[in-house]
Amino acid sequence: MIAATLAAIFAVWKWGLPILVALAVWMTPAAVVRQIDASTLASLDRFMASSSQLPAAQREVQQALLNKLLPHVDIPDRDIRLTFRNIANAGPNALALPGGTIILTDELVRNFAEDPDLIAGVLAHEIGHVAKNHSLKQLYHSLSIYLLIALLAGDVGPILDSLALEGQTVVNLSFSRQHELEADSYALHLISKSGYSTQGLRRFFDAIKAYDGSRDWLSSHPLSRDRVRNIDSFNERLAQ
Repeated sequence: MIAATLAAIFAVWKWGLPILVALAVWMTPAAVVRQIDASTLASLDRFMASSSQLPAAQREVQQALLNKLLPHVDIPDRDIRLTFRNIANAGPNALALPGGTIILTDELVRNFAEDPDLIAGVLAHEIGHVAKNHSLKQLYHSLSIYLLIALLAGDVGPILDSLALEGQTVVNLSFSRQHELEADSYALHLISKSGYSTQGLRRFFDAIKAYDGSRDWLSSHPLSRDRVRNIDSFNERLAQ
């Protein structure tokens, strides 16, 4: 009896939970997702970040890079917005929040301002995370037991309230290898449609290895030979 119960729990965990997570993402109102973004930004500003020190003209250049991508982006109920933060020890990096807010660190812009294809590649990658709802999926996976019980009981209200208020949780998420590859693939197609070079994203992966100080922040964006190989394979197909 105990063995059968444990087997049933394992089966629900392994095969049922992904379905329930997808259902929970679908059920999450757009207003809650926007509140998650606001709470996460507030949490960042309280514990990790300070106002951007970039000149207004430099921020406008990065916004123009994003604007060139946006006509090729179609994500219902998401408003892609760009903001900047000075984050100590974060290195040159970026973060996408569930509602479409994309954060670029000052260090990323300062280090790669002369390489618009690289920054466009980073922006496209973060848009990929938004398009695929990766942050929400990871949030619900981190609350898997609570989520399972709430969905079975037909009451996800407390979960949505907690998500909207607990912005720090988003900052601490680590994307899976599959999510990173999905965001990369989305980015490569978006980049090619927008007229940027896909080599920019590859240059970012190569360059970021030199920044040991950003290791903790980069735990949510793990580098791998598979990701570089994915870019090279895409470029080979594009050239044919």
